[in-house]
Amino acid sequence: MPRSGEVENVLLGPIRESGPVPRRARMLSSDELDALVAGYHEGRTMRQLAPEFHVLRGVAAEHLKASGVIMRPTILDTEARRA
Repeated sequence: MPRSGEVENVLLGPIRESGPVPRRARMLSSDELDALVAGYHEGRTMRQLAPEFHVLRGVAAEHLKASGVIMRPTILDTEARRA
């Protein structure tokens, strides 16, 4: 005979006990999106822009691509040191 709680665990699945709660990507307002696009066109990098808008670099890149911005090629740190 199953111990108390085992049946509930099997039926309901494991219970998340701790750890960060997954979050959705933050939506940018139209003014923020315009500022993000302008900053990118001014030559700022994803590494510079993303923290300013409180989003991940990939999220910032997706916003730019969705706005029709053609992305610059990425320069690796090792390539930048050689240049």
